[in-house]
Amino acid sequence: MIQQEARFNAFFAGANAGLVIFDRDLRYRQINEALAETNGVPAADHIGKTIREVLPHLADTLEPMFQNILDTGIPILDYELVGETPKQPGVIRYWLASYYPLIDKDSSIIGVGGVVIEISDRKKAENALKQSEERFRSLVEATSQIVWNANAQGELVTEDLSWSAFTGQSFDEYRGLGWLNSIHPSDRPHVAEQWEQAVTKHGLYEAEFRMRRHDGEYRYISSRAVPILEANGAIREWVGANTDITERKQAEILMAQAKEAAEEASRAKSEFLANMSHELRTPLNGIMGYAQILQRSKLLDSEDRPRIDVIYQCASHLLTLINDILDLSKIEAQKVDLTPSDFHFPAFLQGVAEMCRIRAELKDIQFHHQIAPELPVGIRADEKRLRQVLINLLSNAIKFTDKGSVTFTVNYAAAEKIRFEVRDTGIGIAPDKLQAIFQPFEQVGDAKRQTEGTGLGLAISQRIVSLMGSTIEVQSEPGVGSIFRFDVNLPVANEWVKTSQTDDRGQIIGIHNRRPKVVVVDDKWANRSVVSNLLSPIGFEVFEAIDGLDGWQKILEIHPDVVITDLLMPELDGFGLIKQIRDSEMLNHLIIIVSSASVFETDQHRSLEAGGNDFLPKPIQAVELLQKLQKHLKIEWIYEECDSPVLVESVSDELVAPPASELETLYELTMKGNFKGIIKQAALLEEMGQKYRPFAQTLRQLAKEFQDEKILAFIQSYR
Repeated sequence: MIQQEARFNAFFAGANAGLVIFDRDLRYRQINEALAETNGVPAADHIGKTIREVLPHLADTLEPMFQNILDTGIPILDYELVGETPKQPGVIRYWLASYYPLIDKDSSIIGVGGVVIEISDRKKAENALKQSEERFRSLVEATSQIVWNANAQGELVTEDLSWSAFTGQSFDEYRGLGWLNSIHPSDRPHVAEQWEQAVTKHGLYEAEFRMRRHDGEYRYISSRAVPILEANGAIREWVGANTDITERKQAEILMAQAKEAAEEASRAKSEFLANMSHELRTPLNGIMGYAQILQRSKLLDSEDRPRIDVIYQCASHLLTLINDILDLSKIEAQKVDLTPSDFHFPAFLQGVAEMCRIRAELKDIQFHHQIAPELPVGIRADEKRLRQVLINLLSNAIKFTDKGSVTFTVNYAAAEKIRFEVRDTGIGIAPDKLQAIFQPFEQVGDAKRQTEGTGLGLAISQRIVSLMGSTIEVQSEPGVGSIFRFDVNLPVANEWVKTSQTDDRGQIIGIHNRRPKVVVVDDKWANRSVVSNLLSPIGFEVFEAIDGLDGWQKILEIHPDVVITDLLMPELDGFGLIKQIRDSEMLNHLIIIVSSASVFETDQHRSLEAGGNDFLPKPIQAVELLQKLQKHLKIEWIYEECDSPVLVESVSDELVAPPASELETLYELTMKGNFKGIIKQAALLEEMGQKYRPFAQTLRQLAKEFQDEKILAFIQSYR
């Protein structure tokens, strides 16, 4: 925490943009030197004082804004602030400011934070540009430009008073090609080349360059000339005009500098959000890890278990909010790339639909999904990002629909282009808000619904879909409902099964000396299909059942090694099937893996308490499925690149510990409860050398099971 605070203070103090933090009484709690210098008041003289005490001329503007943020939690972004400060009394200055609510760990607003950038120079540049344009128009109207003539060879042969008045050159000095001597030495070769090309090609001449005025100052000039032709098409002469554009060029330079400063401030904001999000995720990993450990405890009574569930749910929600902010920061910083993989498309869509169906049923609204039968079985896409977008659109539809229905449709919009569409009969969106909803932190609807999220979901989804080469379109009518859709090209992946059967050891092609029998019980064809397609080619005997009763009959007939069952099914659900198996003296030893899209942790715990050996969330991930089967059935995989069968667990016979520095890093991560960090560190160990792979695999498995005490004991044995 000390290091984290030091890094934060260093970033806060060294930022180019002005940064400030106020408490709930709107008193300064922290301010960096950049903003203190802008105000003209030492940083120390801000602390503990109110805005009115430090910036009396701005208090009437800022105090209501900040109070609104404290009351509503809604940030104010890119607000143009105008006023004066103690640094320059009587001088009007301009700032671009964004203010955000500061949220405590219990979700209460404890103050206001701000990012302030002075744009006075940009405003001056804009005003200067406006004045320059007005002056330019006046000059044109008064014909005060430098107007000149040249012969067919491009030489000045006519005396022009406006040229002499501007440059101070005599006619003898600028006649012929002597006019080039008034051009800035750095620009002269290029101007001469452009003029020669125009004369040779008989074409329009246009150029910008710096030209010396009679007082020795170089001014930016825009020069334009056209050829006057004879009847036979030959050039008779050239007529040209030079216009002084110095003010405009200087304004452009100032605006470019201001834009660069604003972009730098934006990058600083994104980096700040990313760093803070990362720091907040570290303690959350510990909270969620221990909550899951306690959820599995057999010592919890009926009163304690719901309390632990609440801790985990609140931590999960907070992690989602932090991840949203981190996602947006990464996307804004252009640090997010899509990671395509091959996967079973119908099962993916079925999993998304089932998760959202449960949420819809909780609100007593109908949920329909229509999947076109001609869609490909396997596709190549970023599964995580596509799921993120679809769940966000569906969750929003459910959130803003109180009666009626939500419909999820997937079909072809055109050849090789798949359309995803979400319709609802909810409250709708006002026409003037249809574009605003895709802006960060923008939320519409009543205040109660706005408190349910960050307002980042649609902004992130739009950016992700943009990376996919498409755009989310929306149609809506208040009181009637909304339609969100996007069309994307998703390549067909005919080899999705082979790709999914690959783990960190290589391509799995079989099982050593066994042919395990598996009964898959699920009322959805897509879910049964993905398991069957994954397991049958590598040596499993897979039998499918459409519900609990059908599954029970198959189990009695086949006597399988493992059952993979859904929870929500007609006739007999998963809980009833598990009970029948465990009540059977002949079958009570059977391995049962529960697979469900349920969003409730209680359903997962209930399935395990009812007798399930393990839980596999939907959509099913191939690697996770294979790992669980290997764990419970004690099987050996045969890999394509191996001449003999390889038992994954056998590689851990000889454990070689990494260097002491790596052990210390692992120890610190474990003490913080940072299980994700441990998994990442394990991956780095494998890259250090083959000899560390057994150690890394053992570490990774313990981290996935949140076994912090075992990890500490494991590390201590090698320190």
